[in-house]
Formats: sequence, structure tokens, C-alpha cells
Amino acid sequence: MKLFSVAIRQEDDTFHAQVPDLPEIHVIGDSIADTINKVRSTLIGHLQKLADDGSDLPQPENITNHLTNPKFAGQTWAMISLNSMLFNSKQKPFNLHLPRALLTQIQAQIGYDEHDIKAFILKAIEHELANA
Repeated sequence: MKLFSVAIRQEDDTFHAQVPDLPEIHVIGDSIADTINKVRSTLIGHLQKLADDGSDLPQPENITNHLTNPKFAGQTWAMISLNSMLFNSKQKPFNLHLPRALLTQIQAQIGYDEHDIKAFILKAIEHELANA
């Protein structure tokens, strides 16, 4: 699991976010929730590209290292958790159709985020293979 810190500042009616561990990631949104969603999508795309290129994934620092940085003084902080298992290597697309009742149970346990559901299913498959 990788836990990325996100610094968010408001300027007029827009919210600007930066990921201190990945300074090339800047996102602008209409609300804090919109901005966090955009950062999450951008992070996933960035990390997938790094994995596809065979590059090492960045190791995020603890948020306490960023809180004392004057560049981020007075900003709102969010944390985005991503399962690094999604970025282990190049992925091959694979469609999986789940019974609606099973998907509802998964969503009740872990939420509705598509990437969290994929990570959950990958972990379950790895668990089953390890115990086979």
C-alpha cells in the first residue's frame, strides 16, 4: 500500500493540489472532493506509466516530513491510499463479470472505487493461489 500526501490550497473558486512526493503532479478542481478525485486518477495514471516503462515506483514520504515545509504552510492535506499491487508489472486487460449481489457485497466492504475493487479482487486471487 502506498500512501500519498496531497497539499490543497484554495484560490478564489478553484482548488489547486500538489503531491509533494511527485512535484510534477498538479491538479485543479472545482471542490476539494473533485480535486482529490482528479489527483487520485492522475496518480494512478502516472504510476501505471512508470510500471509499464519498467521504472521504480516512488516511495512516498511520511506526511510529517511535508507538514514542516513552508511551501505548503496553511494548506489543507488529504491522503490518497493506492494498492501498489495494481502497479507491479505490465497488466493484461481482462474482463470479469461479477454477479450483482457479489459486487454489492464487495462495495459494502471496501467502497465503490473501481481501483480499490480491482486491488481487492487481485488480493483475493493471490490468496487463493497461495493456498492452492
